[in-house]
Amino acid sequence: MKRLLRFFARALLVLLVLLVILVAHANYRIGADETLETDAQAPGRYITVEGRQQHFVVHGDLASDPTGVPLMAIHGFIVSGHESLLPWAVDKLQGRSLILPDLMGYGYSGRDTTPGDWSTPKSHARYLAALLDHLGVEKVDIVGHSYGSAIAARFALDYPQRVRRIVYISPGLYTERSATEVVIQAPVIGRALAWHMIGGGPISFVGRRCRNTPDCPSMRPAHIRDSTDTLRAMVYTSRHTTVLEDLYADIPRLHTPSLVIWGEKDWLVPRANAERLARDTHSELVVLPNCWHMPWLEEPDEVAKRVLDFLGGP
Repeated sequence: MKRLLRFFARALLVLLVLLVILVAHANYRIGADETLETDAQAPGRYITVEGRQQHFVVHGDLASDPTGVPLMAIHGFIVSGHESLLPWAVDKLQGRSLILPDLMGYGYSGRDTTPGDWSTPKSHARYLAALLDHLGVEKVDIVGHSYGSAIAARFALDYPQRVRRIVYISPGLYTERSATEVVIQAPVIGRALAWHMIGGGPISFVGRRCRNTPDCPSMRPAHIRDSTDTLRAMVYTSRHTTVLEDLYADIPRLHTPSLVIWGEKDWLVPRANAERLARDTHSELVVLPNCWHMPWLEEPDEVAKRVLDFLGGP
């Protein structure tokens, strides 16, 4: 019995040492890596909205889109922002003029480490409306990925006259609080785990996408000052308020023509969520059997065809 207790005590000590190393290493990397300002190497332009800097990229002539309206592509909950949709959006959605915003807190847009109303879907919708005003654009088609689908839905609810059609890709709607969202708010270890899982750490999407790729464009936004702490602040706001539940309750009021695209291997968004969105918005659900949460990476041509066919012409 004593041997068994000693074994567990040693195992616990080893785990504690490893945890200390993990936390110390992550905090060191956050301090060493997150040193850039938001405008460092930014590929697009900025607009000041409600005192905050929003970055955006435009491709093509917004006034001469063949459908009569530009296409605004809204990224999901990912620190790299609009970079997550490139180069697919530019290469495969040819013929469409594109507006690629970085939502506040992501990409090259401004950071804020304080949880608050600034990062709610309703606030993001206001920022995007101001961006369209700045560009002189009255109406758009929208492609929203994951959390970007929530922003797309909120925008269409608040500004229905400004949206022609919407494509929801891997829609991050009706989601319950995940274990990841809980642990990244934990004291001591939360910040380290946030960097590893959703920031610029090695097991995050950005880390895996940029592995063995020097000067990876998706990694640059992750090196902007306060990126990890801003991600934590945004998760806190989403899960300690009713902003998402309020949105879910409003979605059945949407009348914008819509299409839902979901990958059968998507372990982040259950099929039931995609089916519910299609039902609530009276939309067709397209299931792609060989795709996960970012289907344009596995089936770029197929996803582009579905998007373009649905959006069609004027």
